[in-house]
Amino acid sequence: MLGEFRHWLQATEQNVLPKSPVGQALQYVLPRWDELVRYCENGALSIDNDLSERSVRPVAIGRKNHLFTGSDNGGKAATVLYNIMASAKANQVERFAYVRDLLIQLSRNSPPAVAALLPNTWLAAHPESRRCWSR
Repeated sequence: MLGEFRHWLQATEQNVLPKSPVGQALQYVLPRWDELVRYCENGALSIDNDLSERSVRPVAIGRKNHLFTGSDNGGKAATVLYNIMASAKANQVERFAYVRDLLIQLSRNSPPAVAALLPNTWLAAHPESRRCWSR
């Protein structure tokens, strides 16, 4: 089916003006043909980058607020916290429970290895903290 569609696209490209809306659409899709085929072969792939766009949105929105972190060290600490929260969210971890336990573990005299504190590893040890909502 995709082969027939590609043949139609290539045949149609010869009969339309490049600046016309159809011509522009053809100039868009034909160079991206391999990506389209890959998307059609794997239903798990997302057709857009909305997930990554949404993950950087809070940073873009808060850009002016981040000017007031107090110092370079404050900015670095905020970056670490953003990364921790984003990783927890990406791994569907309930963030409050994760950060609470993370702070408790890190305050101990001998905290566990860093690998044990990563969100995916932590979630395996705390399955009750898996988020079941999307926000």
